[in-house]
Amino acid sequence: MCIRDSIATSSTKLLTGNVFDDANKNCVKDNGETELPKRIVKVENGSKINFAYTDAYGNFRFPIEQGDYQFNVPSSNSYWNSCIKSISASTYNLNDTLYIGLQALSKCPFMEVDIQAPFLRRCFESDIYVYYKNSGTIAAKDAYIDVALDTNFIYISSGKPVASINGNVYSCLLYTSAFI
Repeated sequence: MCIRDSIATSSTKLLTGNVFDDANKNCVKDNGETELPKRIVKVENGSKINFAYTDAYGNFRFPIEQGDYQFNVPSSNSYWNSCIKSISASTYNLNDTLYIGLQALSKCPFMEVDIQAPFLRRCFESDIYVYYKNSGTIAAKDAYIDVALDTNFIYISSGKPVASINGNVYSCLLYTSAFI
């Protein structure tokens, strides 16, 4: 036998938010201002710090309970400034979307690269993963990545075409890398 209680016992509410490029720097989402995907949203509630992540449309969701919350979008560089939004869970209307603007402080690309090799074993094929993104405020034109392999490595293939090889340095063109 299964008995269900129709009375909700949780005080958790789900807040919906959106991160956008605040082009006119007024911390208000205006028509024509674009959403920013793949951003981390920092959520503070007293001494508790949590994070949310925006989807491809700049949207995020975060469960809130009682208390006051502060939301902002930290940046890995000094080219962006985040509008800070503070709310109280007891008075916040969950039908509203919490908009958090990011303001460009300068017009500049900022390329970030991360290289990972989870397993390296001598005499076995291993994958090396190269992740890149432009977290600046404008597109990076004619961007490329140089990967220098140890002389003990033998290059086999790449997901991006290799534009040039100079000894053990492999260059891959990224062409124009839009900011995210």
